[in-house]
Amino acid sequence: MSDPVFNVWRFVFKGEPRLMASGLTRAEAVEWCSDPETSSTTAKGGPGSRAGGWETSRTPWFDGWREA
Repeated sequence: MSDPVFNVWRFVFKGEPRLMASGLTRAEAVEWCSDPETSSTTAKGGPGSRAGGWETSRTPWFDGWREA
């Protein structure tokens, strides 16, 4: 039996979720979602940011993980 894999999704208020990363371990998914750049309330943007340009969006969003 293999270890489960996880996907990270960007959940957008009144919008469809968007796949951000796939095939991660649980630890990798938790680490991804613990980054301040993965929530509209804490993202500041900048080079290499996981916010991906969403930091200035007026629509609330956050990244969350689910088992694939």
